[in-house]
Amino acid sequence: RGGKEQLPFIWGEEGVDDGEVKINTFQGQFPYKNSLRDGFLMTSPVKHFKSNGYGLYDMAGNVWEWVNDLYRPDTYSVDAEKGTVVNPTGPTTSYDPVEPYAEKRVTRGGSFMCSDVYCSGYRPSARMKTTPDTSLIHTGFRVVMNKAQFEKFNSVSNKK
Repeated sequence: RGGKEQLPFIWGEEGVDDGEVKINTFQGQFPYKNSLRDGFLMTSPVKHFKSNGYGLYDMAGNVWEWVNDLYRPDTYSVDAEKGTVVNPTGPTTSYDPVEPYAEKRVTRGGSFMCSDVYCSGYRPSARMKTTPDTSLIHTGFRVVMNKAQFEKFNSVSNKK
């Protein structure tokens, strides 16, 4: 949420299709007519839309992003039993009752195929699941690093 506690979206409370274009999603009648209000039929370039309150880009829309957490449907209820959880690391095992033998990771953020009509995966609280062999055009991954890692990365990148 980028510091916007208890708000439904990373940009605040305004609906995804209200006001200015905020993220890359499907606008129109899915799957027949995309109005291209956001300017993109498929993915948009990184940093095309505004960053969140922490300066992070593409935390919603564009592509579903793999995160490090393994998927379990009971993760939130297990965490709730522990009380307040600071920086949760996710479960140590994966389990999906639909495919119990397939290890799955959490994906977050929604994609250019999400529409307010049928998919609100761009909400910070939403999560999906995928297996490591997933090859979807609307799935990517999140890369996160601390300030020291970022500075080291930039110093090495600028030497090339």
